[in-house]
Amino acid sequence: MKVEEIDVSAYSGYKLYEKPLKFIYKNEEFTIDKILSRSTKDSFLNHKTQHWFKVLCKNKKIFTIFYDINQDKWFISLFPL
Repeated sequence: MKVEEIDVSAYSGYKLYEKPLKFIYKNEEFTIDKILSRSTKDSFLNHKTQHWFKVLCKNKKIFTIFYDINQDKWFISLFPL
């Protein structure tokens, strides 16, 4: 899977980075209109936790982004999941 690091503005409620609001990818800002799906992936072998979001942006493009808790970074998946 190919991923790239991105900058994300997110709402943090009862949970850190609970809801992504917008992100910057290749110097373009994308405002998230709707979260289409979300999931948490845990790996017990390497002790990683990632929060995944499939998002619909205001420009009608769909992206898959995720927050890696262990790295404290956001990424965009360049292949649909």
